[in-house]
Amino acid sequence: MFLFYSEEIVGESIQLDEIDSKHCLKVLRKKTGDVIDVTDGKGIIYLCELREIDQRKLKVHIISKKEYSPPNVKLTIAIAPTKNQERLEWFLEKSIEIGISEIFLIRTARTEKTHLKYDRLQRIAIAAMKQSYNVRLPIIHELSSLDKVMSKVAIYKHKFIAHCHRPQDHLSAFLPLDGSVVLLIGPEGDFSNEEVDYCVELGFKEVSLGASRLRTETAALVGITILNLPT
Repeated sequence: MFLFYSEEIVGESIQLDEIDSKHCLKVLRKKTGDVIDVTDGKGIIYLCELREIDQRKLKVHIISKKEYSPPNVKLTIAIAPTKNQERLEWFLEKSIEIGISEIFLIRTARTEKTHLKYDRLQRIAIAAMKQSYNVRLPIIHELSSLDKVMSKVAIYKHKFIAHCHRPQDHLSAFLPLDGSVVLLIGPEGDFSNEEVDYCVELGFKEVSLGASRLRTETAALVGITILNLPT
């Protein structure tokens, strides 16, 4: 079954946007009386019936709703954007399929990409959420300095920084985890020694993701996969 997404929920009805309306009517060929699933991206799936059909913006009636409990572990990645945005988009899509709660984009000393197409990132995130039948849309924060990101994740229970300089402990050694977890992933040139020391002073643990030197987006995906392992 296809999952639709909308934030336009008023009373007992939900308004789909033009793209989802077209997909529902033209591709899936839904008609009056048919039912569809719609999520608000905040943990609820609404079972809805088609009653008033408009070819451009479809309004559906809520029959029932099911609220899903938040995950036991809140998984967050803070990542330096890749020079090629397509690689960042690939990570975004796959991380949402696996299960991620929040993404911070960080500007480091070696970050090369500073101009990002946030609207496109948001569209990719929504598509990945619907495709994987997730019910929570991750928050994507705009690019910020390392200092600003550190202030926002200071309250996290578990904090890790992955880099290639000297960490001895593999990330998996810290499992199982509970509560909130944030993992820092650096740019193509990695974090500088000064940045690593700065994060360690703020309570971050240095971790390795394996013997191979990984691309930024690969490292982030490996990290989120490890953190998502069942315990």
